[in-house]
Amino acid sequence: MRILFFLCFVATTYGQKLDELYIIIDKHSQVDTVGVISKDIEYSMYRIYKKDEVRLSVQFLVEDGLLKKNYVKEDTKDWPSYELYYINDKGDNPRRLVYEGDMKNSIFYSDLYGAKNPLELLQLLKETKGLYLVHKDYKQDGFYIAKKITLEPKFKLSVSSEEVTPDF
Repeated sequence: MRILFFLCFVATTYGQKLDELYIIIDKHSQVDTVGVISKDIEYSMYRIYKKDEVRLSVQFLVEDGLLKKNYVKEDTKDWPSYELYYINDKGDNPRRLVYEGDMKNSIFYSDLYGAKNPLELLQLLKETKGLYLVHKDYKQDGFYIAKKITLEPKFKLSVSSEEVTPDF
């Protein structure tokens, strides 16, 4: 019976993809941000990391195109860091307004470092068609400003060949 449940769980988690997922930055989020803005480009990197003890883990499932979250009491353990990138090169990825009620699938930024299985979460993020970052405090008349983000940058900032590129 346990094997059947496990197979159903794996099929549900990996068999379905999300069209859109909104990652919400709230007051509990630990945000490490690096950014560059110039005339033609806006580049921001958001690093998700964990310093404090985690009291609850989050298990993520996708059912019928909707994200389901299950909070589980968990012992402390080491959490990986994630890096999310927002790149707007000459207007090709503008910010957009999104109505609060239209955000069907959303998770808090702080949930990312509480994932029960970080590798499954990473796979879910990679397979999601539209990944957006939203600041909870920047809401007006029910609308948020959303930035479409990626897990990997489209380019690396160039440095001379003698310099070492730092790991962000």
